[in-house]
Amino acid sequence: MDRYLLSATPIANADFGLTSIVILTHNQLPYTRLCVESLRLCTVEPHELIFVDNASTDGTVEYLRSLGSKVINNDTNRGFPAAVNQGIQASSGQQILLLNNDCIVTTGWLGESCALSIAIQELDWRARVRTASVVNSKSRLPTTMTEQDWTGLPGLGQG
Repeated sequence: MDRYLLSATPIANADFGLTSIVILTHNQLPYTRLCVESLRLCTVEPHELIFVDNASTDGTVEYLRSLGSKVINNDTNRGFPAAVNQGIQASSGQQILLLNNDCIVTTGWLGESCALSIAIQELDWRARVRTASVVNSKSRLPTTMTEQDWTGLPGLGQG
């Protein structure tokens, strides 16, 4: 009988630097708690949490302050765009990720999101180089990509 000796070698995680995760809240404390708990359990990459609260009245602000994260507390509901901009201005990461407070993340989510973002930037650059002679800067490039488009990019299209 043939014997095989197999061993697993972990793939080194890419270093994406610090990611600023900006989360907007307006009440909905139970959803926010679930979101934060999933972030704590499933996020191993370097990150900072920045919460922007739009005048919650259900204890959300008190809960957020207990976490030790950055909390911006608005006295009125400033709306999504203004609140997002506040969170972005308070960020210090190399990249910024906007996350709804009703999201529950899973293992590996942040690393995969960062890798996908870099891959899309790389594809955009490649597409601009290939099509520079036939489109001008105001043209929109196609957004549909096939599996073949991902081949060869770091961490993607490998299997």
